[in-house]
Amino acid sequence: MRVDPTDLPARFRVPEQGPDARAAKRIDVEIDRVSVVMYREVGGIPVRINVPLSDYRGIAIRFRVPEEGTEPEIVLELMHSDPALAVPLMIATDMDEIISDWRIWGRELGLPLLTVDEAGTTSVVAGRFGGVSTGRPARRRYYALIADRRPRFLVRRKVGLRRPPEICVGEELIARA
Repeated sequence: MRVDPTDLPARFRVPEQGPDARAAKRIDVEIDRVSVVMYREVGGIPVRINVPLSDYRGIAIRFRVPEEGTEPEIVLELMHSDPALAVPLMIATDMDEIISDWRIWGRELGLPLLTVDEAGTTSVVAGRFGGVSTGRPARRRYYALIADRRPRFLVRRKVGLRRPPEICVGEELIARA
């Protein structure tokens, strides 16, 4: 099973999974750059679940041994904190193919790249926040150092001399136009 990461929006059918896999008859999934929509049939009732892409934790790689005597499979999935909402994107045995798709999915959806070990511990390989890679930002502007002190247009102004105010005592001031 493989979903092409460059052909979004994509619609595909995934195998039954999660804690309520016995109750679900089919799971159709639509993925675009904004949300994931799942169409299920639970207890004979069609259900549509719309999950924003920002609710997903990232694109995860995990190893799975389906049965004794078979070679392990590598699963690439859109990981959610609720396992019933996780969406498998690719199941294969070739590591190079999985790694290339993993990076493309992370770039296309703007999600972090994750790995999941046998104990279920998740670790971030490359972090992202929206469409931006996380990390230490570079200083880009000269005025960034003094941005908290004065507005930028006031930095160019020179501070004037403070003179005492002129006070007229005992004289009459007449304004003529």
